[in-house]
Amino acid sequence: MKIILLALLLALSTGQLRAQRETSPYKPFAMFNGDTISYLEFNYIIRSKQYKGWTVGEILKEIELPVL
Repeated sequence: MKIILLALLLALSTGQLRAQRETSPYKPFAMFNGDTISYLEFNYIIRSKQYKGWTVGEILKEIELPVL
């Protein structure tokens, strides 16, 4: 019984952490100390649900990096 309760609590906390990350505010590139991959992953993959309904042009305007 304790194992089932522990598994349930773990699943709930993981879901809460994921939801918290997805609703996190945008972080500027300077906060990532030049780590482009972490910047793109956090702002455009983890937070991807926040961009539903946006056009590609709107998203490209928000990116702080040059798009080639």
